[in-house]
Amino acid sequence: MQKAGYIPTASFVLPESCWIDNFYVPQVSTQDDFLKKYKGNKMIEQFIANEKYEAELYYKYKQYYGYVFYIGKNYNYTILLYKLTTYFFIMKFNCCFDFYV
Repeated sequence: MQKAGYIPTASFVLPESCWIDNFYVPQVSTQDDFLKKYKGNKMIEQFIANEKYEAELYYKYKQYYGYVFYIGKNYNYTILLYKLTTYFFIMKFNCCFDFYV
């Protein structure tokens, strides 16, 4: 992340409920509909079988893995903001300084 020019600012683990309630459970009816729509298509059947296998693995091993999301701020953008802020501060300071001189 840092090599790509980003400064880590936060991170969080995606909770189990997101996987189950929002990903795996809704897939069941969608997979059934998909199989009905493309009945007899071996590629689709293999694809759905793979998706179901992935869900089985998740339910079996979910305590051993997960996803972490990292939030970062662009390092170059931060430096640019710092430089602009410093520039405006100096300009303001010089203006005020000139005013009082």
